[in-house]
Amino acid sequence: MTFKVDRLSKRNSTRWLLRDISFSAEKGSVFGILGEQFSGKTTFLEILSGKSSSNGGTYGFEESGQNQIRRPRKIGFIGGPTTKRNSFFGIFGGKGDGETATDLKSLGSQLESDFEILLIDNAISQLDEDDKERFARQLRQRCRATGAIAIFATRRFPDITLLCDEATILDGTHQIQTGTPRELYLEPKTVKAAIMTGAVNLFAARRTSSTKVDNPIFRLIDSPHDIVARPTPNADLGPINQNMNLMIRPESVSISFGASFPEDNLLKGLIEEIDFRGPFTYLRMDCDGLKITATVPKVVGLNIGDTCMIGLPPDRIHVLKS
Repeated sequence: MTFKVDRLSKRNSTRWLLRDISFSAEKGSVFGILGEQFSGKTTFLEILSGKSSSNGGTYGFEESGQNQIRRPRKIGFIGGPTTKRNSFFGIFGGKGDGETATDLKSLGSQLESDFEILLIDNAISQLDEDDKERFARQLRQRCRATGAIAIFATRRFPDITLLCDEATILDGTHQIQTGTPRELYLEPKTVKAAIMTGAVNLFAARRTSSTKVDNPIFRLIDSPHDIVARPTPNADLGPINQNMNLMIRPESVSISFGASFPEDNLLKGLIEEIDFRGPFTYLRMDCDGLKITATVPKVVGLNIGDTCMIGLPPDRIHVLKS
C-alpha cells in the first residue's frame, strides 16, 4: 500500500503557499519534508491532517488492485514547540487538543496511538542528540511493525538523515528534489538543494570547453583558475556564455604537500583558519582570492599562515543550476 501525493497546491488571495507537491511513500517508511521557514511545511501537514483545504491536487492511499485513492482514516499529529497552533496528540477526531511534546517520554508515548499516517511537525528540535537517536529508533520500529507511514517536517537536514527513508526539499513553496538522504547529499540538483543539505564550496564559473569533451572545463569568475568538472549531461552545462555554479563538499577537498597532477585541479592555498569540531576540523583557505573550506579528521603539521596544495578532484565537482 502506497501513500501518494499528486500535485498538491494551496494559495491564499495573494500568493501560493504550496505549488505542485508530489511524492510517494511506502508503508512502514518515514518520509521527510525539508524546507526553510515559510516554505510551506506546516501548511502541507495541515492539508494532510484535514485541518486545511487545498486548491488542487490529490493525496491518499493507493491500494493494490484498485484505481481509487483512499484518504487516510486515522491520522496522528505531533507538533513541535514552534508550531503556532495548538499541537494535537493522538488521532484526529479523538478526545481533543493536548500539550506540546518537547521531551522523549511524551514524544514516545504518541507512537502507541493507532494511526495510518503520523504527521510530525518540528517535534524533535529541543531533544539532545542521544534522545533524537532513541526517538528515531522508536519511530522506525513502530512504522515497520504496523505498516504505518510517518511524515516528518523540519528545516534541519541532520534530522532528515536520522529519521527518514526518503525526503523532498521545498524551496519558496516549490519542490526542488526528492530522494534518499544519501542521494540528496551526494547528488544535489540545484544550488539551494546543496546548501540545505550540508556544508558546501560554491564557485561561479563559465564553461570554456566544448560540449563534446568528457570532462567540461570552467574558468572561475572570482579567481584566475580553470577547473575541470565531472562528466555532465549537456542539458545541465548551460550555454558557453552563461555563468554556472560549481560545487564540491568540504570533505572531498584533498590537502597535500607532495606532487600531484594538474588534472586534479591542484591549487596553492594559504591557511586562514583552523576550526576544531571534535571528530573533524575545518580548514579555511585562500587560493588567490578563491575561498575554499576543507574538512579533515585531524590537523598534523599545519598552522594558520602555512601554505599547502589543495586538490579538487574532478569527479567531485558538480555543475549546478541556480
